[in-house]
Amino acid sequence: MTGQELLKIAYDEIGTTPGDETEFTPLAVGIINVLLNETFHVNNNLRLSKGLEELTAPQVIEALGETLTYEHELLYSCLPYGIAEKYAMYDDNPVNTGYYNSKYVNGVNACLRGIEQEHGVDDLY
Repeated sequence: MTGQELLKIAYDEIGTTPGDETEFTPLAVGIINVLLNETFHVNNNLRLSKGLEELTAPQVIEALGETLTYEHELLYSCLPYGIAEKYAMYDDNPVNTGYYNSKYVNGVNACLRGIEQEHGVDDLY
């Protein structure tokens, strides 16, 4: 998935029509980079649970056409909502900001729950 494809998913979720998002789009690369940094450790935990090597640093993109290397779960169930949250803040819509923030946080937590369930819980007593 590219940054542009991720942005389109977020715009589809928000329900924007072509042209509505033109002021926000130039901000998208920076916003995606912030989200990639925020979810870096979650992504590495997902990679480890699949037997893949950890990334050494968060991915940073310089253009929307670049391919995102994070795990599928984050790209589809978390990051679009993070972008939608920022769009709602930019649009000065506190109700939608809270709604999309909740969806983003729930998506991140769902990714972590899957890892916890797969590996079980260690009894420390």
